[in-house]
Amino acid sequence: MTTLVGFGASSMQGVGDSQGGFLKRIAAQFASLQRSVTVINKGIGGQSTPAMLARMDELASLRPYDLVVILGCNDLPRARDEHPDNRTSLEVYSANLRHLLPAIQGRRSLFISSFAVSAERTGIASEVFDRYMNAATAIAQAAGYDLWDLYNETKHTTAPLLAADGLHFNDDGHALIARHVHAWLTASEGVH
Repeated sequence: MTTLVGFGASSMQGVGDSQGGFLKRIAAQFASLQRSVTVINKGIGGQSTPAMLARMDELASLRPYDLVVILGCNDLPRARDEHPDNRTSLEVYSANLRHLLPAIQGRRSLFISSFAVSAERTGIASEVFDRYMNAATAIAQAAGYDLWDLYNETKHTTAPLLAADGLHFNDDGHALIARHVHAWLTASEGVH
């Protein structure tokens, strides 16, 4: 029996997807194939890395597990900010990830960089996104995570994958993540 845990914020939670998010899509795929995979979603919308650090211990009781992390962009500073208390500097964000990622690591762990969002709708400048995602992917890689740099892969072609809010992936975006994560998980030891 394999356990897959998803950890992150609203994108992990499944916001923007009519089917409940990419983790629900993955669970349905495995159920249709009659494979023994338990999928646990630990995504909580609106959380930045300080809040994630505060709840990382809840994963301990779920071990052993395979892990998928997609943090979202709640830490990133933005123009016209309605929640400035939720943002962290790049230095604090990086320090938080250096502590968080090794502590929650699973048997196999996949870090997915956050996808680009609409700068016009969110107020997050592309230069800010670049700096934060470059730091996040380097830290995840140094911690021994498998890496999918979704941000750099899609940053110039994200628009068709975004929900109307310009902040979350739509059905097509969640389907894309589900396909990638499913392929990563089935390639891992113990899932056939």
